[in-house]
Amino acid sequence: MSSERAFNVKMEDGLGIITFDVIGSPMNTWSEDTVMEFLELLEGLKKDETLKGLIFISGKPNAFFAGADLKLFTLLKTREETGKAISYFRNAFDEISALKIPTMAAIQGFCVGGGLELTLACTAWKRRSRSSFTDCKERTQRKNGRGNSDGPSGGHGESGPRSS
Repeated sequence: MSSERAFNVKMEDGLGIITFDVIGSPMNTWSEDTVMEFLELLEGLKKDETLKGLIFISGKPNAFFAGADLKLFTLLKTREETGKAISYFRNAFDEISALKIPTMAAIQGFCVGGGLELTLACTAWKRRSRSSFTDCKERTQRKNGRGNSDGPSGGHGESGPRSS
């Protein structure tokens, strides 16, 4: 695994702001290394009893997440290897869904594949084009329980909750 971290956490008033930024790449993609790093990060955050919520943002100016690194698929030679890799990725998203705190994807730019899966694993999402990250932070602090009380239901439009 590279010595440069793809995920960085900044804590503000009990909220963890996780920035995903694959250094040296024009877009954020999931690779074996980034998934492993992400799972390690979540394990550490689960132990933090002061944590009130998480906000996922991108360090890329025009993209949230592009999904899996396509180079990874060239390494998978058998059906078993492919199944194991898919299961590994799915575990990362299941870990987000299982958190007992509110989670939000603050999306700017495109969000496809594994980026969309991460978004759907969160309790809420917000598109940055018409709001600031401060608004996302305030909404997460106000949120009481699962879902997004002040956004349209069904995940359409500018923001939305995760369906249970």
